[in-house]
Amino acid sequence: MNLKCFFRHKWDGCKCSNCGVTRDGAHDWSRNCEKCSKCGLARQDAHRWNGCKCNKCGKTRDDEHNWDGCKCSSCSKTRDLNHDWSSDCEKCARCGKAREASHSWDGCKCANCRKTRNIGHEWHGRKCKRCGIDRPCENCSRTTALFDYGDSIPEVTLADAQRRAYYCATCHKIFCGICIGVPRNSSGGIMMFRSLCPICNNRVSAATDADLVAMDRLRRPTS
Repeated sequence: MNLKCFFRHKWDGCKCSNCGVTRDGAHDWSRNCEKCSKCGLARQDAHRWNGCKCNKCGKTRDDEHNWDGCKCSSCSKTRDLNHDWSSDCEKCARCGKAREASHSWDGCKCANCRKTRNIGHEWHGRKCKRCGIDRPCENCSRTTALFDYGDSIPEVTLADAQRRAYYCATCHKIFCGICIGVPRNSSGGIMMFRSLCPICNNRVSAATDADLVAMDRLRRPTS
């Protein structure tokens, strides 16, 4: 026995914090109704089970689960049954289980979960008819934009010039402003750059929706 405990123990619940001796009282069942967290004393039939989870200490058991598809709503245990593939054919929305090669692709869009991919687009002008995304630059994949100013002569900002779609009549491809030479800052003046195709080095021009439609018509295979 620790000399400090000769006259009196320093009890921390059922266990003396000085010498480690235990007593049968003041046990701590808060973490587990059937095992004291301080001295390890065990007892039986003390849990208050509500399905798979004890209402008193939160301990769980592998029995009487409340299944919501593949996942127990009480303890979050999972099973390999009744997965939810509705939002992604290759990742369960409830438990996160993954699988491969399960999409039913119709071009760029899955016919079942409506997930999209960056191939198989059906372009019509600036947008894909299937998934609705804006047409990307064919050199760096940045999203491009068309600016219809009508009869006005606007002050073109650097950000607009960088995002704008440009069309090469030689390559029949679309590029963003950065890829055809628009400066990344305005220190040199944005109207002084030479707009050149990064593939054939020929001059390019600001694209219109009609340019994109005509380009797709040229690319479409003939029967």
